[in-house]
Amino acid sequence: MNNQIKLKKKNQIKLNRNGYIIFKNKYIDKNKLRDIYDDIKNQSKRAKYIFNNKYNDKKRKQCSLNKKKKVISDYIDSIKKTINDNINTKELKYKKWIILKSLEGCEKQTPHLDYIPTEDFINLIDKDEDKSSYFFISAIENTKIMVYGKYQSTNYIEKEINIPKNSIILMRADLIHAGSDFDKSNIRIHCYLESPCLPMKFNKIHKIDI
Repeated sequence: MNNQIKLKKKNQIKLNRNGYIIFKNKYIDKNKLRDIYDDIKNQSKRAKYIFNNKYNDKKRKQCSLNKKKKVISDYIDSIKKTINDNINTKELKYKKWIILKSLEGCEKQTPHLDYIPTEDFINLIDKDEDKSSYFFISAIENTKIMVYGKYQSTNYIEKEINIPKNSIILMRADLIHAGSDFDKSNIRIHCYLESPCLPMKFNKIHKIDI
């Protein structure tokens, strides 16, 4: 028990310092990844276009994740167990499970926050990190994302983060980020892990000039 508490504190410190952390999903049978991928790929046929960099090149799409099939519900359970092993999620709610799909040649997004930086937002992330909201990407296949640093930073540096297959990147609400460009098609899962102290407005973003 003491080791588990120490692990949570260690990961929490690392996450708060960098704004993100990557976990390996150890609760899903690797042999099921193909079935998971096939189901999510089939679901992604109903995905709609979302914004990219200077214009919508119609190569980045999203849709809600249908969680009814056992292969998908088991996958979601494995994600939750992995995250719950590493941070305290007692007050947090999993909201808006989304399939993100980038087509071949998809361009990079504009750097942005998914949360609008209101005064309440800034005060909360400045004074009480434990009450911050989070969001994450779960990688079925190898994927990537661009990050730039936390909103209150004075030194934004673009960094491409590679997310290995069957891993999860968990990010704080104030981490400036952007969907990466992709040379070939890529599918992943996105979800918000929301604090009651820091709710978000779905599909409302705040663009950042870097």
